[in-house]
Amino acid sequence: MPRTKPQPESKLILTNRVHLNEAVRQYQSGKNLAEVGRHFGVSGQYLGRVFKKHKIPRHIGGHGDYLPAIRKRHRTVIQYWQDGYSVPQIARMTGYTAGGADYIIRKAGLIDGPPPPTGNSKKRRNRR
Repeated sequence: MPRTKPQPESKLILTNRVHLNEAVRQYQSGKNLAEVGRHFGVSGQYLGRVFKKHKIPRHIGGHGDYLPAIRKRHRTVIQYWQDGYSVPQIARMTGYTAGGADYIIRKAGLIDGPPPPTGNSKKRRNRR
């Protein structure tokens, strides 16, 4: 019979539906995982695993949007690209930077090769 590691009481609290709902409510009100985790005496990383297990949508990459909302914005960028708009036009219409829009299009496999130069870098001359 395998041994199970005893769980701290704070981790057991999150198995209670009432406490889990409270954690979700705090998270959706704008607190990050670390802040909510501190309230319950667990790490933000552990809380993220609990949310994943229960299929609770999480913020990604420090953005306040949830994954489904970000995917929807990405689909919009891709649709504009397929409709023939240029990357700078897409960036203006969606609120992304040109680099961000370009990245989304490349990740979707619609553009091959290295990204174009941004125009911000000046060629360095050899100084002797």
